[in-house]
Amino acid sequence: MFSKLAFAATAALLFVSPALAANANCTRTYTVAAGDICLGISRAQNVSTYQLAAVSDEIIDATCSNLQVGEELCLGTPGEDCTDVYRVGDNDSCTNIQTQFNLNSTILMQNNPNVDEECDNLYPGLILCVAPTVIAPPIPAGFFDDQSPIEWTPIPEDQVTPEDEDLPFCDEVGYQP
Repeated sequence: MFSKLAFAATAALLFVSPALAANANCTRTYTVAAGDICLGISRAQNVSTYQLAAVSDEIIDATCSNLQVGEELCLGTPGEDCTDVYRVGDNDSCTNIQTQFNLNSTILMQNNPNVDEECDNLYPGLILCVAPTVIAPPIPAGFFDDQSPIEWTPIPEDQVTPEDEDLPFCDEVGYQP
């Protein structure tokens, strides 16, 4: 009886989801709740848009339209977990963000590789790492090949709630139950 139980437990460990195994290396995690969107998670959990996408790249798709309630996302990894973040506003530029946080362009760009060299792809709601040193996780293989996985549609709220009357229907945002 004991050997059958031990075998069953060992077999179960072999079939653990790769996402759960990856979360063992996380310094912080977040469990997706109903109505969550990636930018809202980034904002509420103090994690840059890039970092959330990079450390959860095997879970979150390019448009962040595949979040599942109850799914556990990795927010940071040891030695690569930026919690000094800034939410980009309507009139922000890399220059004023660098000035505000006393950063040089190299540090800002290395912590936020989703920002292009000309810094013309900032958008309101984007969450940037503004740490004084380079702390961002490395860019995952194939991350920028087809479509940047972090061009997420911003909305001002952290979460979408049922009280919102002008929300799109689930099929308009790619929701898959």
